[in-house]
Amino acid sequence: MGQRMEAAKAAALTLYDFCRKAGIPVLVYGHYTDGYSHNNPSEETVYFHSCAEFAEDRNDRLRITTMETCGSNRDGAALRFVAERLSHRPEELKLLILVSDGQPAD
Repeated sequence: MGQRMEAAKAAALTLYDFCRKAGIPVLVYGHYTDGYSHNNPSEETVYFHSCAEFAEDRNDRLRITTMETCGSNRDGAALRFVAERLSHRPEELKLLILVSDGQPAD
């Protein structure tokens, strides 16, 4: 929330701009949970929000700068989701960067 979210958006936008200008395919996603306390963590819903896909869209920067906080974050689920997307890319070298508040819910 607050300053942490603003820093996360600035980091995502900086990485996005660098990659686009360097001709590096880039993907930007946000993630959050339903925010409810569950007795069984497997019942929790994790939502993924696409801000930028590998194919550039003129609204990518707008989606990144307007990201908002919702619920909690499950960084493990986000890493698995994006790693799966990356595994289908043809590039030999791939880099996954997760920007987090350092307090994942699980």
